[in-house]
Amino acid sequence: MGAAVKSGIPIDKIIQSPRLQRRQVDDRQAGAQHASFKRTRTVIEPDRILGLAHAQDGDWIKGSFTSGRASRRARTRLGCDGCQSAKKPDRAFAIVVIRAEAALVGALNRNVVGCCVEKKYRKLRRAVWETIYRVSLITPNFYVLNYPIAAAGFFNGNNRFPRRVSSQSATINDFIFDRMIRNRWGYLEKICVDKHYAKYIVDGIGGLKIPKTISVFKIDRNTTADDIQLWIEPFIGRHFVMKPTHSSGKIIFLDKPLNRKTIEEFLIFSKRSYFNIGRETQYYKMEKKIIIEDNISTGAELSDYKFFCIRGRALYLQVDVGRFVDHKRAVFSLPDFKQIDVMYGYDIPENVERPENLEKMTEIAETISRDVEFVRVDLYCVNGDIYFGEMTFSPCAGSDHISNESWAIDFLNRIKAESVPKAAIGGRFTPQAARSFDRQVGG
Repeated sequence: MGAAVKSGIPIDKIIQSPRLQRRQVDDRQAGAQHASFKRTRTVIEPDRILGLAHAQDGDWIKGSFTSGRASRRARTRLGCDGCQSAKKPDRAFAIVVIRAEAALVGALNRNVVGCCVEKKYRKLRRAVWETIYRVSLITPNFYVLNYPIAAAGFFNGNNRFPRRVSSQSATINDFIFDRMIRNRWGYLEKICVDKHYAKYIVDGIGGLKIPKTISVFKIDRNTTADDIQLWIEPFIGRHFVMKPTHSSGKIIFLDKPLNRKTIEEFLIFSKRSYFNIGRETQYYKMEKKIIIEDNISTGAELSDYKFFCIRGRALYLQVDVGRFVDHKRAVFSLPDFKQIDVMYGYDIPENVERPENLEKMTEIAETISRDVEFVRVDLYCVNGDIYFGEMTFSPCAGSDHISNESWAIDFLNRIKAESVPKAAIGGRFTPQAARSFDRQVGG
């Protein structure tokens, strides 16, 4: 029922992860291999339950409960007698086995702990957010109405309500929140939100490569999964990716196995208005499209280099590693690449090497951002080449928790110090260029 595999992750890091629960058990008591679970005092013997008699020190064991007596016995030991899904596998769980003279530590994924309670909590949570979304659908786009809807997500991430940007205790998240609900976006900003159109804007910048657009599909409420399946059929199995141009967080790799359920879930997500999800007003009445483009990865996990820029000046660099495996994030000051002691939404990785072409990436990010007040420019570095990702004007809707509030306040103060009237901002994107762009993309 379980299989032992090497994880390559240091045991102490696994144990320290806030997403895992842990408890030390005295190894001197009878039966050396025990793992204890939160919300129950029952002690499980992995050898008997999982058949891990040959597990080695530090093995990362993954398994799942299946139907049958062993499954029911395991649920009973976990305190999950209320589970009615005896014939269906429950969520996968993980245990770290450590044979040591002094102690043994068992780690269990928190989503499995007290699975009955957890399932009810997630169901209630989904219902709450679905209700907020439905209310948002019928609520006009006005600042006073945007605030209470968007504040729910802000509170969920920051454990507090937004502060006034003019307040001395306001942080970068408060600035992002205030900016996204006011709907004062310029023409260039509204265009650059679209992942497809943004490529046209940055095209021609020296040293910057752009993932080739293979195909674009406009969707509406009548689009079905069959329509998407027919459209992507020629591209399945090829080294391409598919994602919505009007939102973020969903991506499908077309060279990996793909089933109908995945397509249906992707289409449901893509049909939703990103404005109504979090009241990020730059997405208001935005055209819904799905884009297929080259997958620029070469097999290894790509690191995202995200530059926080103010009117053409890059202040900080956010580096995301392991986005699809073990997502971690580090923040660095620029241009010295000095790491900031802050956990910004995700755990901090152990070590992030300085990119060999950091100066060039910074130059490109500053060129892209020189015509806008505040933006995060996302770039990738693949075999020494710099690729454009996207432009983000309200990162995570200001809901990513920031552990170091003094840094977050200082970040906003630097933005305020750089503030100038919009009329004073010069740049390459003139009204004439805007009209030319409209003709080029057929707008």
